[in-house]
Amino acid sequence: MEVQSMDKEDAVREKGIYHVTVVGSGVNFLLLLFKFFAGIVGHSAAMLADAVHSLSDFVTDIIVIVFVRISSKPEDEGHDYGHGKYETLATAIIGIVLLFVGFGILWNGASSIYHFLHGGSLQEPGMLALIAALVSIVFKEALYRYTVFKGKKLNSQAVVANAWHHRSDALSSIGTAVGIGGAILLGNHWRVLDPIAAVVVSFFIMKVAIKLLVPCVDELLEKSLPADVESEIQKIILSFPGVSSPHHLRTRRIGSYYAIEVHVRMDGNITLEEAHRTATAIESTLKEHFGKGTHVGIHVEPVKNIINNVKSVLVTGASGFIGSFIVEEALKRGFDVWAGIRSSSSREYLQDSRIHFLELDFAHSDVLCAQLSAHKEANGKFDYIIHCAGATKCVDKNDFDRVNYLQTRNFADTLRNLDMIPGQFVFISTLSVFGPVHEKSYTPIREEDTPLPNTAYGLSKLKAEAYLQSMPDFPYVIYRPTGVYGPREKDYFLMAKSIRQHTDFSVGFRRQDLTFVYVKDIVQAVFLGIEKQISRRAYFLADGKVYQSRAFSDLIRKELGNPFVIRLRCPLIILKVVSLLAEYWAKCRNTTSTLNSDKYRIMKQRNWQCDITPAVKELGYRPEYDLERGVKETIAWYKDKGWL
Repeated sequence: MEVQSMDKEDAVREKGIYHVTVVGSGVNFLLLLFKFFAGIVGHSAAMLADAVHSLSDFVTDIIVIVFVRISSKPEDEGHDYGHGKYETLATAIIGIVLLFVGFGILWNGASSIYHFLHGGSLQEPGMLALIAALVSIVFKEALYRYTVFKGKKLNSQAVVANAWHHRSDALSSIGTAVGIGGAILLGNHWRVLDPIAAVVVSFFIMKVAIKLLVPCVDELLEKSLPADVESEIQKIILSFPGVSSPHHLRTRRIGSYYAIEVHVRMDGNITLEEAHRTATAIESTLKEHFGKGTHVGIHVEPVKNIINNVKSVLVTGASGFIGSFIVEEALKRGFDVWAGIRSSSSREYLQDSRIHFLELDFAHSDVLCAQLSAHKEANGKFDYIIHCAGATKCVDKNDFDRVNYLQTRNFADTLRNLDMIPGQFVFISTLSVFGPVHEKSYTPIREEDTPLPNTAYGLSKLKAEAYLQSMPDFPYVIYRPTGVYGPREKDYFLMAKSIRQHTDFSVGFRRQDLTFVYVKDIVQAVFLGIEKQISRRAYFLADGKVYQSRAFSDLIRKELGNPFVIRLRCPLIILKVVSLLAEYWAKCRNTTSTLNSDKYRIMKQRNWQCDITPAVKELGYRPEYDLERGVKETIAWYKDKGWL
């Protein structure tokens, strides 16, 4: 019954595409005849170019008819995913035709202008040519509105593309009308307006052509679906009880439909029949959401490490940016999750009823010992500890050392004294422990390089690392992420807020190589390390790409709709003065400042490249988010939560 329903839908869709295309081709045919006649009789080069443009419309209508019929064919032995890409190919052909037509109009108009400027004469266009241009504007704009409405309703890329072809013809006719009208009304010396108009319009036509071609190329090269679509896919998958950790998600468009391939995890103790039933339900829901023609492939894997018993994990700093994401992933993977927090910590991102809360006072060793001892007596020791707690901003620089180093040392010592050392102790550090390394050569920072931290924050993290590494047989795993961003993060939010307010700041005039890592990729690395039972290792984390200073702000601006911005490049000396003043003022008010001496040194650093090869080889780490995808998802979250 489902197959019959799909066939019926496809038949209705195909019929609708034919109808709208036939209407367009009929109008195009009449218009091109009228335009050719008016251009010849009215002696208008612009009108003849416009006529050629209409001829291209007619040709592309034929292309749409031919290729849509092919794309509507069902799967067969030689086409396992159907024939949807033929529609994409049709759209690409339309774009290419438009590009060549635009260039042809440009060449013709430029030649006429050159001829006029070198003393040549141009024929005065007649009123018939002007009338033809005005008639074309009315009919082509009406045809555009009708076609784009039908294209969206029928979910046809090719029809929508053809609608834009109509709109480009209307724009062409507007320019043609202006040029012809000016040449007629202003006299002999202004006849050059006719070819000038043709040249101006040609650029609009070529812009539309490129706009059509880019997504076609992306699709033909198997570009993934937009980040918001992939996020929606993951939400649907995770809405099913017992399903966790969607990974290896691969998506693409096939004409008007999506193709989705994904790996998920389920309890290894359930029957094959149960797993199949759940996978089928996920497939049906995805098809209901994205269309019956959606291709869905689901690979089921058993939940790792917790098939026979539930493992416990303590996440310190659970209310923070990175910690809250780690808590969410641990829940998805079936861990018994304990959130280590202070009494004053926010629980905004810790609303899941499965979370156990454990108040921990890292500042006082005796209190911490009592808290952990009570937990051990009631629940036993933790299988894993992920230590995210720490300070990134402090009123007094000495607080970095107290919080990030001394409290981490106290925590590790207490675990050892209580015989509560876990199977793995994960420490979230930072790339800043190395400081300005390879500033001249711009080569990636490697683990064998000598750390030279130039910030109080980086030094405090380095001291904590060194202490953990000095403890015999302590199963630490240290992660050193570069610039971490994502939903819930507030520093990069300030950049987005500034850009929305039309101001973009950059620092220094010397080359700066930047690296970033999306918060979910850090989470991925942490659990890969747990799965592989890594011990006594440290890894750099980045997305594997290198960016220049404006890359982040340019992507933010794109996601905000390309608002007008004033770009201000601040010399380092001015930034230093402002940072010191901001830090002093914040200290006087007993508060922290985003801009401070540490932040100045971070922004001053020119080389943030790091070698993630060990993480890739030893963990199987594969960053899923490049900067474009990560920024898109982050800005979408800021908007959804009303931050922007």
